[in-house]
Amino acid sequence: MFIDILLGIIFVGSSFTLWYRISEKIPYVVAIHDEVITQRLHENSARFRIFLLHVKTFYKEEYYRNLFWNFLGKIVYKLHIMVLRIDNALLGFLKKIRARDGLAGLSIGEQEMDRQVATEKIAVAEKNTDNYWSTLKNEQSIQSRTPRKRHVEGVRTRARKISIKPDAHA
Repeated sequence: MFIDILLGIIFVGSSFTLWYRISEKIPYVVAIHDEVITQRLHENSARFRIFLLHVKTFYKEEYYRNLFWNFLGKIVYKLHIMVLRIDNALLGFLKKIRARDGLAGLSIGEQEMDRQVATEKIAVAEKNTDNYWSTLKNEQSIQSRTPRKRHVEGVRTRARKISIKPDAHA
């Protein structure tokens, strides 16, 4: 809130300062004759045309054209890298914010609603699974496995069963 008010004050102040500076110069600009203004425009356009002529002659030569495109390529590449670094920094910043707050930004009702939706999705997914297709898939995968793969999978399942068993001391 405070920052918004401060930015508004800065905007109004800078707008007033700009208006004041321009209004000081208006009488001087009005006093200039039209012939002087048109002459100045012709001089400026002639300077611009000469500049473009030099650029055009450089571009027509193969060596300078390649230099120009190499230079432009390097600039665009550096801009690309800069944008990617800014993007990575913003993502890191957002991850830190999310790690600190977690779901604290949501109200308790929204947290409950999110949990309900998640449990409903799990229930629907479990209901939609058909045992026929899962058993068929398992049978096909068993047939395509070599004895070595079956042995490794057996060891893995035994290791999972051991790690899942509740601890007797707890």
